[in-house]
Amino acid sequence: MFKTFIPALFAAAVAAKDGKDFKGDGYISMSRQDKSDKIWAKVTENSKSGSWHFAQTLFVGQGEVFDTKGDEFDCGLTGCRNKTIHSVGNVGQIEWVDQGGHSYTGIFKGSDSGYVRMSSAKPVDTKKHSMTPGMGVKFLRDGVDSANFVAMFSVDGQDSLNFFENDWNNHIPDPHDATLIPLELRFKTATDYIQTVGLSDMAMYTQDGTEESPVFPWSLRFEPSGDWEFPATTYDTSFMEYLQTIPAGSLLF
Repeated sequence: MFKTFIPALFAAAVAAKDGKDFKGDGYISMSRQDKSDKIWAKVTENSKSGSWHFAQTLFVGQGEVFDTKGDEFDCGLTGCRNKTIHSVGNVGQIEWVDQGGHSYTGIFKGSDSGYVRMSSAKPVDTKKHSMTPGMGVKFLRDGVDSANFVAMFSVDGQDSLNFFENDWNNHIPDPHDATLIPLELRFKTATDYIQTVGLSDMAMYTQDGTEESPVFPWSLRFEPSGDWEFPATTYDTSFMEYLQTIPAGSLLF
């Protein structure tokens, strides 16, 4: 099970903007609770929504996404990196609640120190009833780097404004929209597997930092619990405002 345990999914412009607060040996060696406290303080520091930076996706480096240790990118001479895709969204604290009946290791045994960032890959089109929902997930661990993955329904999006309309997967179907080809080519500068995210690292350490011989699933399918459904065709407010109505302790998937 996948549960929230904060008052709401917080709409936030999340950026440390100095490139050093959430990375390095000192940070990684911290306990998961200390890391979480540090991250949450930064998340709640600014509740204003971020801006869209989609065009920058074709210019920023992609290798850093895979090679950077810690929970923050480095800043360079021209400043700190913007969130270039899925730029606008909500951040919340989560738990991974293990239901048993499997032999998977590491975080699959459960986590009490997770984060989810729920967003749309591009601006919501309320006239066409179209959005592209997805999430980035992070589980903090004592003394070792965090476990991370992303999941979506489709890069092409969906013909519904209900954020929880469809199941999501860490193996995202290939897109059909030809306008996404430049984005695909940019992602391929770093990996040939642009539609999938591996799960071995998630299984390598438990939340207390104990190393294990990893046993992990090939893919994860996230089926919305059905407890939370938003309007499919008409919005009275933004999807971010709707997400903030989800109370602590809610079962998401």
